[in-house]
Amino acid sequence: MKILTLIEKEIKLAGNYFWLSIMVLIGIPIFLNQQSGGQYSGIYTLMIALNFSIYFLFNNIFLNEDKYKGNLYMLALPFGKNRLVLAKYILAILMFIFAIICYKGMASVGVYLNIVFSQLNYSEMSIVFFVFSLIIGIFFPIYYKFSYAKIKVLLAAIMIFLPTWGLVILKYILDIEVVYQKIVISTRALISINILSIIVMLCSVSISIKCLNSKN
Repeated sequence: MKILTLIEKEIKLAGNYFWLSIMVLIGIPIFLNQQSGGQYSGIYTLMIALNFSIYFLFNNIFLNEDKYKGNLYMLALPFGKNRLVLAKYILAILMFIFAIICYKGMASVGVYLNIVFSQLNYSEMSIVFFVFSLIIGIFFPIYYKFSYAKIKVLLAAIMIFLPTWGLVILKYILDIEVVYQKIVISTRALISINILSIIVMLCSVSISIKCLNSKN
């Protein structure tokens, strides 16, 4: 119950940006698929929507926490630092799950809206989750280590420019096509990438807790 209370606190800190992040999760896939006629890959479409959504959500959460010294006051309550950190990671993962549900739902009804959606397979979901875990794995510890005012430009680069433009750069530097090409990987690779994603998340949680401990 304490975790649920903390997640509710995060959503309240986000304010109207929480609803903006939800609209982004719905609006960007519709826009990109409508513009491309379903030519963009599920990886590219989902990753852009998810990254922008998470950025808008946590940008405002971190901004308000720094402004009102939220972490400092929360430490005076019987929640514990572990739960304070975990609440943000759980919220981020819930947003990922919601993004998948939204995309799958819109792909199912897209025919009625005259929009051709690129189908999203499990391989693509796993790849997006792996990249997502890396981004969150970097994003959150940096926030807990430094004040948000000092690193907001860096975080914008990590959350938006690096993943979205990085996919385009892969095409020209490494000749890896993920913007248009559908990707299917083996079962063994899927298991490995999902395990690695979990490891990255767990390591990031541990580092974030240590950063919060040293900061306060």
